[in-house]
Amino acid sequence: MAPRRPVRHQRQRHLGHRGAGRHPPGVVAGRRRARRARTRRSAAHRRHGRRTRRAQARRPAARPGRGRGAGVADRIAACQDAPPDLRGASLGLGWSLRGTATADPARAVRGAFVPASAGDWLAGLFALAREEVLHTGGVLELLDELVTAMSDHDFLVALPALRQAFGYFPPRERHLIATRLVELRSGAGASAWDLMRLEAAPELVAAGMALDERVDAALRREGLITP
Repeated sequence: MAPRRPVRHQRQRHLGHRGAGRHPPGVVAGRRRARRARTRRSAAHRRHGRRTRRAQARRPAARPGRGRGAGVADRIAACQDAPPDLRGASLGLGWSLRGTATADPARAVRGAFVPASAGDWLAGLFALAREEVLHTGGVLELLDELVTAMSDHDFLVALPALRQAFGYFPPRERHLIATRLVELRSGAGASAWDLMRLEAAPELVAAGMALDERVDAALRREGLITP
C-alpha cells in the first residue's frame, strides 16, 4: 500500500499549486476582487460621512425656547443686584420675545428712573425693544414727563447716558420721537427739526441750566428774591 500524502500536499495538487509560497490565479483574482469591494465600501462610507457633516453644518443650531429665554430675562429684570443696563436689556428681551411686557412698562420705567443710572437702564431697554417702546402708547410721554421733572443738577448727571441711550434710535425714529414730543408740548404746526437742531451743545445747555439754579438758590438764601 502506497504511503498517503499529507492533506496539505493533496490540496496544493488539486488546486494546481506547485509551491508553498504561491497561490493559484483564481485565488489571487478573488482576493483582488474582495480588496476592490472593500475599497468601494470605504469610499462610499467616507462620501456618506462628508454629506452628513455638510448637512449638519448647514442646519441651523438648536435655539432654546422663547418661553424659557423670556423667563430668565424676567428674573434678571427684577433683580436689583444686576447692573442697570442688564436689567433694562432683560426687560427688553422678554418684551420683544413675547410681543408684550410681563410687567407694566410705565411702572418699570418709573422704578428705574434714577438720575445716576436711568440712561444706562434705558440703553439696555432700547437696544432690545426699540420698536416696542416706539409703538406702545404712553411710554415716550412718560419719559418726557420724568426728564422734565428732573432738577437741573440731576439732568446734568443723567445727560451723557441719556444721549447714549437715545443714540440707539436711527435718524428716522429720532425724528418720529421729536415729532411726537413737539406735538405734545407745542401742538400742531411746530417742527420737530427745531428740537433736533440745537444751536448749542446739549452739555453746554445743561451746564447753563445748573448754573442758573445755583444762582437762584443763592439769591433766595440771601433774601434777594422770593421763593
